[in-house]
Amino acid sequence: MPSEFSPLPGAAGWQFSNPSVLDVVSLLSSLQLFRKASQVLPRASRGGNISEPYGPILGSLREKSVDLTGYLEILLASSPYYVPAAEFSAAFATREEENPVRPTFTIITPFDPARRGAQLSLLFSPVSAMDDIFERLRSRGILGDERRPGVIRFAPVPMYCSWSDVQEAAAGMEEVLGEYALWRQRRTTEEKW
Repeated sequence: MPSEFSPLPGAAGWQFSNPSVLDVVSLLSSLQLFRKASQVLPRASRGGNISEPYGPILGSLREKSVDLTGYLEILLASSPYYVPAAEFSAAFATREEENPVRPTFTIITPFDPARRGAQLSLLFSPVSAMDDIFERLRSRGILGDERRPGVIRFAPVPMYCSWSDVQEAAAGMEEVLGEYALWRQRRTTEEKW
């Protein structure tokens, strides 16, 4: 075996030897987050005697996931723009109005926490409103992802989302929906010119 390492040319040369410093540092940061999260014990374990210094991390994260997603659901369902799924039909979602004054949305993710992950999918009416709403939310730093046609998903990830993050997302949604008619009318006027 030669005393000097001579890698293959190109990307193949990175397949051998030790991982790069950047790879190891990013892995270390990730592991530190998991270690910190493991210090929060699941509700069932609190108050009991635990001999190990760290609790079962997945149970803690799942509890926080259920709690954060449920909190977001409560905040969104209390919005005047929310329509319960039973009242929100596909025909209603695809309506196009000449002057949509009040966009609406429903939550299409299952309400049972055991049947959903850490996300809520919101279907908008009219469907075309989703693009404007999505962009306005992004400009405020509220990040979700879009699923066409007409759906925005919000995921309060338990590792790094807080209760105040959830409150900000719901309040931002309320503001954006309240402003919708104004900027929709402005856009229609600009298109006429």
